[in-house]
Amino acid sequence: MDNKEMSSNMDDIFNREILATPSIRNHQRKHRNHLRRQRNAYISFRRHLQHNAFMNRIARIPPQSSNNALIYGFFNGSQFN
Repeated sequence: MDNKEMSSNMDDIFNREILATPSIRNHQRKHRNHLRRQRNAYISFRRHLQHNAFMNRIARIPPQSSNNALIYGFFNGSQFN
């Protein structure tokens, strides 16, 4: 095997390895995009929860798990009788 043949053989091996391995930059970009989307979704969901909690506090909506007769009596209008 002469030098030229050996170098082309090495190039083939090298190219195959490069193609089989995803680039680090590409992986970092995809991973960071994934993290950013995850963080944005979490922030918007947390904002959604906080907004709902705030609106419930304004409306004074009783929790559905509560069986407090005074609270439900107030909403049924018995408080004004």
